[in-house]
Amino acid sequence: MDRKTQIVRRATELFNTHGYAHTSLEDIAKQVNLRREGIYYYFKDKSDILTEIIAAQSKALLTGLIGVVARSDLSFEERLRLAIRNHLERFNPHYLEMAVATREASSVTAKPKFRQLRTIWKAYDKALLSLIVGGQKAGAFRKDVEPKIAAFGIIGMWQWLSRWYHPEGPVAMDQVVDIFYTIATTGILNPGSGDRAVKSGRASARRKMPGMARRPRSSKPTHT
Repeated sequence: MDRKTQIVRRATELFNTHGYAHTSLEDIAKQVNLRREGIYYYFKDKSDILTEIIAAQSKALLTGLIGVVARSDLSFEERLRLAIRNHLERFNPHYLEMAVATREASSVTAKPKFRQLRTIWKAYDKALLSLIVGGQKAGAFRKDVEPKIAAFGIIGMWQWLSRWYHPEGPVAMDQVVDIFYTIATTGILNPGSGDRAVKSGRASARRKMPGMARRPRSSKPTHT
């Protein structure tokens, strides 16, 4: 492992354990047996190290997703599952880097290099959006769902993984991929229960609306 890679790796571990704000260049330098001044040979400042971590993971995610979207030999359902796997599986071999990238991305938004990151993230959003829109046009995905909101919702679900997932935990990544795919496609309702839930929700909403009085039941005419 060369010295620059070593700095990035040790910094990643410190950022993950103590947080970016509570990690100093001195802390990082100690981990790689350097003086603080030695870090400046490789990086301008602490945010430059964080940008290095985030950029590497962002580029890898984008490259993987673009490859998935281009798989015209697969159905849109299969491509969506692969898109989920592309994102989530980086939490296995690159767990710390992905966790730090997800949690600390906002810490470097004011830096010049952020323009590069923003370009990558926009391209990632666009790629996932194109997958959803393509699936809607092909009849694989529902057309009454706003594709941009769906894309952002799915990405948000993926990103939150950094808050609770650990490769050595009790839940295997394959299981997480299956669960996320289920939530993104069919949700968590049992088949047939959706209509009942919608009707119940509408009835509840009518009861809670002010000024909405119940209609009197019609009485059957009496015959004498």
